[in-house]
Amino acid sequence: MFGLLGGTLDDWNRLSAIGQAYGSVSAIISAVALAGVILSIALQQRQTSVMERYSLIEQHFTIMRAAMDDPDLMECWGTIEGVDPVQKKRHAYINTISNYWFTFWDVHKGTSSQIRANFALEIFSTEAGLEWWRIAREVRIHTDGFGKQAEFDAIVESEYQKALKSREQN
Repeated sequence: MFGLLGGTLDDWNRLSAIGQAYGSVSAIISAVALAGVILSIALQQRQTSVMERYSLIEQHFTIMRAAMDDPDLMECWGTIEGVDPVQKKRHAYINTISNYWFTFWDVHKGTSSQIRANFALEIFSTEAGLEWWRIAREVRIHTDGFGKQAEFDAIVESEYQKALKSREQN
């Protein structure tokens, strides 16, 4: 039968061995290609997540900017006992800064030590910053923070406590 197709049985055995060798190489190449597709999907998923966060931060900024520009809109955020309109505006602005730093840290662009330094040297070096966290922490403590947000809030709380101790000692 092999003779009718051309070649001897030895030729066919040799071709079969070559085909099996290429089959092994083909399987390895296919596995590498599949790994590449899986990696690509994972990267796309990560990028989509970052873009969703970016979109949310942009929406938050737009809302906060409108509230900071118009005292009537600021009232929609509710009242805070004993906080005048200027303090509310500062509170909203510092909250926007904090959300920016959280996003920066959450997408792995910043380190915990950078976040600590930002709060210690910038926010908590001012009365407005200390007052912001005194009020904001009450809300955050009473909400079920989880994951990265809870970790971030713990960093902020730690720096807040350090700032309070430093002020007490001075």
